[in-house]
Amino acid sequence: MKIAVLGSTGRTGRLVIARAVERGHDVIALARRPEQIEAPAAGNLRVVRADVTQPGSVEAAVEGADVVVSALGVTRKQDPALLTEGARQVVSAGPRVV
Repeated sequence: MKIAVLGSTGRTGRLVIARAVERGHDVIALARRPEQIEAPAAGNLRVVRADVTQPGSVEAAVEGADVVVSALGVTRKQDPALLTEGARQVVSAGPRVV
């Protein structure tokens, strides 16, 4: 199964990626700053730059995914609307990936 993970640099995202890779799934790790992803190098892991505040970047990144997992979170300094925008981006990718 091909799993796309939003919020790959956060605590939850890192755990989702690690478990999915361990279980042999193909994983697309999405992050605004991919260099901050802490994940073991694996042939079934692809890291992609995507930002829910950039229209179309998430849709392009999840192309071909069977499942999209949102591990998005916000810090105290961030606007909680970021979570809503993440959901909108995933839904705009079409029902086949939700």
